[in-house]
Amino acid sequence: MADVVVAPVQSISNFLNEFFGFIGDYFGLLVAAIIIFILGIVIYMVLKKWEDEKKERDEPGFQVYNNLKRTCMLRAKDYKIRKTVAWGWFFFPPLFWMAWLLKKEHSNKLVNQFDNLIGYYRGECTSMDGSINYLVYKNKLMGLFESLFIVKIPIQLKLKKQVYNEKTGESIKGRFNAEIINLQQLIKELPNGDLKLQCTDIERLGQYYYCPVFVINERGVILDYRQILEGTIADNTYQAMVQRLLNVGARQMERGILLNPNLVYNQKLPEKTKEEERLEGLK
Repeated sequence: MADVVVAPVQSISNFLNEFFGFIGDYFGLLVAAIIIFILGIVIYMVLKKWEDEKKERDEPGFQVYNNLKRTCMLRAKDYKIRKTVAWGWFFFPPLFWMAWLLKKEHSNKLVNQFDNLIGYYRGECTSMDGSINYLVYKNKLMGLFESLFIVKIPIQLKLKKQVYNEKTGESIKGRFNAEIINLQQLIKELPNGDLKLQCTDIERLGQYYYCPVFVINERGVILDYRQILEGTIADNTYQAMVQRLLNVGARQMERGILLNPNLVYNQKLPEKTKEEERLEGLK
């Protein structure tokens, strides 16, 4: 007659008894830890929002960047953003609610030419400066807050190409031809919805933006468009600064009129009757 093995069942039973006994003994501490954790998240979000609002007031460039980020979120294609609940947290009852916070990522990705991850898709838009902008993230702060950034790609580049003398092969001073490069050809959408950029890496330009390092031919020549893109970013920031100055000037003019002592004095004078106006006209 075969022996019945019951040790594994007893081990599981002992583990469950110890586990729930631990929860019962330290239930108050667990609840306090959860409350402190939630309060920490709320305080962080409030402070982060306050810091961003202050930075927007002080830095026009950051205001332009934030406006572009909001536009990317507004124009996001929802079917490219996919997350599932982390069901594994349900096996730990005190923190089962973490399953909705720590979700698994299945969104479409931006990858470079070697299929290395640039970031997970969170939105996109085409801006009036002639650029395609992708909002992505790669890392999370504390596993909860996505560190979003914008990958900015000019749609077309107009470059100056040196003209050479056909006979001597020497460059002609001051002679250039315009060469237009369409960078949309270097962005490929894969069958699974991911976007593949024909770039080796990304580089941070203009303090807030990341731009692909494109390889434009088989010899590995890298396209250098830093000057063009930084000029575009500077123009956008300058326009925001001018708009701010106009708004401030308009408010100051309005305030100056309202605080004019003569105007304030005349407003406080009692209204004259028709008879008083007639008598003043006779004087």
